[in-house]
Amino acid sequence: MARVTVPDGRLAISIWRELDRYPFFRAFADVLESFFGEEETASFHASCSLADRNRLRSLLTDAGFHNVHIRLEATMAPYPSIDELISGYLAAIPLAAEIAGMKDKDRLEMSQLIITSLGDYLDDDGLAAPMECHIVTADG
Repeated sequence: MARVTVPDGRLAISIWRELDRYPFFRAFADVLESFFGEEETASFHASCSLADRNRLRSLLTDAGFHNVHIRLEATMAPYPSIDELISGYLAAIPLAAEIAGMKDKDRLEMSQLIITSLGDYLDDDGLAAPMECHIVTADG
């Protein structure tokens, strides 16, 4: 990023926090791991690999950025239809072909386990899951 930032340019990025800060992704990661194994679901954990604020700050300053500012932001992500969300998400992840090839019974069981895992975040309007990220700005 530093290489392509214009002189005196600014960087602005959003970085997910730890997987445990995302009940939605945590539920998917845990259930998919139970069906496909740890190796096949490593990308869920990798997607949060820059969650540590100090490591993130060091990476940016080591790359030549300065005035690094990291702000925590938490928001609720609403999804009106948990069923549509699950089927759409499962169709878009790297394991989509394997999931599509599962027996209907197994795919339904997987969806039900995800819904059960997210039970605390379901209400009459669907799913409302908290999401946390670091909002990072820095000067190039």
